[in-house]
Amino acid sequence: MHKYWITLVLVSMLIGCAQGFAQAVSFPPQAGVKSIKDFGAKGDGLTDDTEAFKKAVALGVDDNRFIYIPNGTYLLSDTIGWARRRTLMGQSRDGVILKLKDKAPGFAQGDKPKAFIHAAVPGGYYGHDSWANAAFDNYLQNLTIDTGSDNPAAIGLLYTTHNNGMVEGVTIRSDDGQGVIGLDLSQTEFGPGMISQTRIDGFDVGIKTPGNVSNAVFEDITLVKQRVVGIENYHPIVIRKLRSENSVPAIRHSDLGLPHLVLIDAVLNGGDAANVAIESKGDYYLRNVMAQGYKAVLSDGGEVVAGMEIKERFKGRTNLEEKAQVLGGVSLVLPVEEPPAVFQEPAEKWLVLESSGKDDTAAIQKAMDSGAKTIFFKAGEYRVSQTIRVPASVRRILSVPGATLRGTREIFGIGDLKDTSRDDFGGNKPFLRIEGNTRESLSFERLNFSAWPFRVHGIEIASARPVLTRHGAMGHPGGEVRNTPESVGGKLFLVESSPDLRVKGDYHVWMRQWNPENNPFDPKSPTMKKRTYLVNDGATVWILGYKTEAPAIHAITKNGGKTEILGGFFRDHFGGQDIGGDEPYFITQDAWLSAMYVQYGWKSGKARALQGVETQGDQTREFILTPDTLTVGLYSVKPR
Repeated sequence: MHKYWITLVLVSMLIGCAQGFAQAVSFPPQAGVKSIKDFGAKGDGLTDDTEAFKKAVALGVDDNRFIYIPNGTYLLSDTIGWARRRTLMGQSRDGVILKLKDKAPGFAQGDKPKAFIHAAVPGGYYGHDSWANAAFDNYLQNLTIDTGSDNPAAIGLLYTTHNNGMVEGVTIRSDDGQGVIGLDLSQTEFGPGMISQTRIDGFDVGIKTPGNVSNAVFEDITLVKQRVVGIENYHPIVIRKLRSENSVPAIRHSDLGLPHLVLIDAVLNGGDAANVAIESKGDYYLRNVMAQGYKAVLSDGGEVVAGMEIKERFKGRTNLEEKAQVLGGVSLVLPVEEPPAVFQEPAEKWLVLESSGKDDTAAIQKAMDSGAKTIFFKAGEYRVSQTIRVPASVRRILSVPGATLRGTREIFGIGDLKDTSRDDFGGNKPFLRIEGNTRESLSFERLNFSAWPFRVHGIEIASARPVLTRHGAMGHPGGEVRNTPESVGGKLFLVESSPDLRVKGDYHVWMRQWNPENNPFDPKSPTMKKRTYLVNDGATVWILGYKTEAPAIHAITKNGGKTEILGGFFRDHFGGQDIGGDEPYFITQDAWLSAMYVQYGWKSGKARALQGVETQGDQTREFILTPDTLTVGLYSVKPR
């Protein structure tokens, strides 16, 4: 009875979180947002809107385009595809339906699998094969993809993105259950990218991942009525809150490619007693996974592990005793908090800003001080010369792709670019400083910062108010978010974002799909050298999906800080000999850390040997692996 009650609670939690896009999305006319109807689409469920959609997603691969889709049923008869930097956002998840015609040409029995929606189509990347890892900034949000009936060769969404990109608040369904794959990530090297609040109904395979390097982050995923398997995985992936209603296995985790599965808080129901819920041959970390109807939750390398619940279990290299792998209770298991709801008000109340082509600092500050609660940046480059204060009255700051706050050396007065004494743009001067004594949340959406070739001090948090940043980039060669003593007791949520992080004291951070890339990297350059991505000085930091690139220290945790990393993909472009010697991913000083991750030595073919250095009191020890070790099941540090 107790286990049944727990299952119901978790299922209710999963269903509730999937409603994040229930509220309709709209924009004011002066925002300059393009609607799909501007390209001739009708959305009446009768007119073929294929050509209108193809026209909307056209343009060069480096042109940002944000396409708003009002409620309606858009009948389509062919693949809709593009290369990169496209955002399709629906007015409402259930109200916007992209529907493939029944018995559409090319999708019939015997045809080769064919994508209905295809992001990203190969080709067009500077005349060489860089399309495999340059499909940047592809977003699909708040809509339904419907492959209709009698289209058995259909792939609902063939999706690739890199560095930034997300499928969020999307339903992918087949009206008659037929179809090859609902969400196909396997075309090429996928990620980093995130799939959130997504439901897949029908198809042979619900989700298929690639057998190539990089990583995928999943949260709030529902799989229903697959005919072969829910998720077919060959890839480093992390999944939080998976709900499966299937008689077939929910997950088939291969030992081919570079498989590494991190799965927490999963309910896998509807199983057939002839199957197990998870068939695994690769390395994994499982926590709070429950199943019903199956023979068991897990088979590991063909051996069935008895039981319908796994509290905690991992497979892979570890610094712990061997018996800890099956006994549980060895990771931090930090409390998880959902991001605050984004403040909503009628679009006509928004304050809309437009770039002047000159110094926009005064205009932006005036907008912040105006009392407006929602501030929208139109696409454009906004030059900033001084730190902009964000007062308590502001609740939401958002933009569309192509809106960037940009500083220049002339504006910030940092001297000639040849000045080798600086590697941080503007010194300690942030672009934005959050102020004000309020507990009302503040959200940032799709707002980018740049100061090439200097690092960006993007956001300084000097308030205890909850802060949410979504789909934001700090630009190469890296940026930073930090807090001050005024933020004591505060909370920060980063969703699909890229800054370095500096946090101190009584402060809590939850990050989902974090990609602080140290690339390009030049060990001889004062502005493109080694970095430390995270410094946690006494705070609490939880990370779901952590991708890096090029050499860096990945986390310094000290003075009682707690850092938990669920699913890392650490992609080093340089061997130790290229950066002046080996250095650890993690430095832990009188603090707590646990991490499950994959390391990939891209240049030399060898991963790092030194993983972590732990100092507790006057004792120091190292965690060292052989260079051919790629997956780490669990690295756990707790003060003795």
